[in-house]
Amino acid sequence: MSAIDKLLQLFSSRSPSNWELGLQLAQANGIALQPLAQEIKQLLALGESRPNLQQWEGASFEQLLPACQQIYALSIEEEELLELPAVIAIFQRLGILELHALGLQTLPESLGQLQALRSLGLKNNQLQQLPQSMGELKGLKTLLLPNNQLRELPESMRYMSALQTLDLAENPYLLALPSWLAELPNLKTLALDPAVFAYQLPANLAHLPARVGLRWGRLSSKFEF
Repeated sequence: MSAIDKLLQLFSSRSPSNWELGLQLAQANGIALQPLAQEIKQLLALGESRPNLQQWEGASFEQLLPACQQIYALSIEEEELLELPAVIAIFQRLGILELHALGLQTLPESLGQLQALRSLGLKNNQLQQLPQSMGELKGLKTLLLPNNQLRELPESMRYMSALQTLDLAENPYLLALPSWLAELPNLKTLALDPAVFAYQLPANLAHLPARVGLRWGRLSSKFEF
């Protein structure tokens, strides 16, 4: 684990004692925290659910840290954010994260540290793959991925036991689906692209449980929360 990864792990804790350890680690390794502070301010500026930005305009990383831990929902739409910064892991109380139409091409592995996350929306981006850390989002119930460039789903997603709603529509390069989708214990709604699968489930998903509602095309907004 790199020093910066260790820092994010400490700062994503809700324990001030771990924050202090993180500050000491940063100082010992000569890691400047101002760039992380700027990334936090960028996310707060773009998001709809945020503290008073004027209050935090000149804030240091140490001052921003407790504020990040109080934010439950963050919604960023139709901006230009090609890469989600790894510092997103510090927003430990996030229950809802919406990142729509940003041109996102990658997601950081640190995303898996958001253990409070219940709904993740990633519509209308340019994602070709998802991080392996997705499987660590044990409490995630809703995952919206329509209109991306996905080629496959990470194997780790088979451990997302709380997942209820999965939207994979409008991913023209997602030509095959893993059989473990049928094994997700709480899956209730699965949305697929009719242009790719011609309104027929792949043979390896023929045993999809009856409780799973199959939808052809992207889900409406009523399924997002």
